[in-house]
Amino acid sequence: MDTILQTRRLTKTYGAVNALDSVTMAVPKGSIYGFVGKNGSGKTTLMRIVAGLVFPSGGEFALYGQTKKSGLLAARKRMGAVIETPAIFPNMTARDNLKAQCRVIGCDDNKIGGILKTVNLSGTGDKKAKNFSLGMKQRLGIAMALIGEPDFLMLDEPINGLDPEGIVETRELLLRLNKERGVTILISSHILSELSRLATHYGFIGEGRLIEETAASEVEKQAAGNLEEYFMNMIRSSVK
Repeated sequence: MDTILQTRRLTKTYGAVNALDSVTMAVPKGSIYGFVGKNGSGKTTLMRIVAGLVFPSGGEFALYGQTKKSGLLAARKRMGAVIETPAIFPNMTARDNLKAQCRVIGCDDNKIGGILKTVNLSGTGDKKAKNFSLGMKQRLGIAMALIGEPDFLMLDEPINGLDPEGIVETRELLLRLNKERGVTILISSHILSELSRLATHYGFIGEGRLIEETAASEVEKQAAGNLEEYFMNMIRSSVK
């Protein structure tokens, strides 16, 4: 299977703190890769590096096989991302938010109607984004990431804080994107029970270090239905 994202000993330091400590991981094409770790474990830092928002202190990464600056600029055009909070304009409608995003990335806005339908926001009309529920805002953020028709999505804690209905809607959306459109998804979360319904692969990270990377089928065998306990056991065993 081809690899969409490959990191090799990727490191990021802030002063004396290692936000990422020599992380080597691979996100297979067509996968939903659950990037699991506590808050502050390094998940967001890695995504920010891949998106070009911060520079690594060491190591490297390849996106669609590209490692050099010019190649990465082209590769990122095939990627969509929602990192930390969705970058939406609160006083604009969902449609107008997507029109603005089209102008930023230079895409045709005739795709907006289809994208809104995909994320179940086509009926929001003149309602401004500031009046959306948290789940609707998350789906709008995903819609903005989808407007350039990427085949790789990076989503940072997209279900954090959602109510049960919002979690189900987001889960079903991601599964449709993966199965029907073939979109590879890197999704970070600490909500293991929900990730277990999505992930085909896992990367477990703690204190900036990758603890284990494995297929979901292997985790299911070893975890015996208790993913939280499995992860905590790995955290405890990885402490130096």
